[in-house]
Amino acid sequence: MDNKKRKEYNKKFYLKNKEKINERGKKYYLKNKEKINEYRLKNKEKIRNKDKEYKLKNKEKIKEYRLKYKLKNKEKIKEYRLKNKEKMNDIYIKTVLTAHVNLQFSDIPPELVELKREQLKLIRRIRNEKH
Repeated sequence: MDNKKRKEYNKKFYLKNKEKINERGKKYYLKNKEKINEYRLKNKEKIRNKDKEYKLKNKEKIKEYRLKYKLKNKEKIKEYRLKNKEKMNDIYIKTVLTAHVNLQFSDIPPELVELKREQLKLIRRIRNEKH
């Protein structure tokens, strides 16, 4: 069997047996959590490089998946964002700092995050006292 036929066969087999395969994977993960985590710690760089490579090769596929997810889970995303906003965690603060600016999260030092958090707390306090 050549490579193309093998891929087609594997794809059909997976679609036909998706639930069984996923269940087997979950069982294996639960049984071997420590072993898996140990492997991930030992091979961080290798895994990171594979992820980067995959993302570069599959930009459109990832973009499409993210769009589908956003459309399917609007409420979940909204709740998550509100929760982050209320807690004022680092993700929310960095999002506020990078809005309308060409910066990435990694460009923002922790000190700036703390200062912005304090500023937002003051703004909220002032707003609450006015009302």
